[in-house]
Amino acid sequence: QKLIVKLADFLRKTLKRQEDFVTLREEISYIDSYLEIEKARLADRLKVEKQFEIHEDLWTTKIPLLILQPLVENAVQHGISKKESGGALRIHLYKKDDTLNMEISDDGMGMEASYIQRILTSNAPVSEKLGIGVRNIHQRLIQLYGPAHGLKFESKLGEGTKVTVKIPI
Repeated sequence: QKLIVKLADFLRKTLKRQEDFVTLREEISYIDSYLEIEKARLADRLKVEKQFEIHEDLWTTKIPLLILQPLVENAVQHGISKKESGGALRIHLYKKDDTLNMEISDDGMGMEASYIQRILTSNAPVSEKLGIGVRNIHQRLIQLYGPAHGLKFESKLGEGTKVTVKIPI
């Protein structure tokens, strides 16, 4: 019953949005709702670490809607849940210069560099659901903030993936 309430809350929050931007606090609340659902499904196979090294005023920074939550979802679905032992998800927020840095990392399955490049290249065919969502996020960030602000991936097969989003403040 609690899981159904969390799912309904998550869907209500995301579907009722009429704006293209949300506060960082709102985006993190979407992530929290999503992770409650996944924790119910994966139990002790999913460990979550949050490291927020930002000043209180940055929580009201407007960021594009559903930029981080789908990256968290991909980390859980394609990285952690595919490992029999599960794994850890880390969300790290920090400010550097005039940039809000948001890192989503996992110690899951990892990806080959060629696969990441294929996902991010706008004219490359993507056959998996993972690639389409990530490519859309990457392209939205570039359209809004310029080429230096697309997604940055670091990944090693069998060791995990880290994706970084940088939003100018």
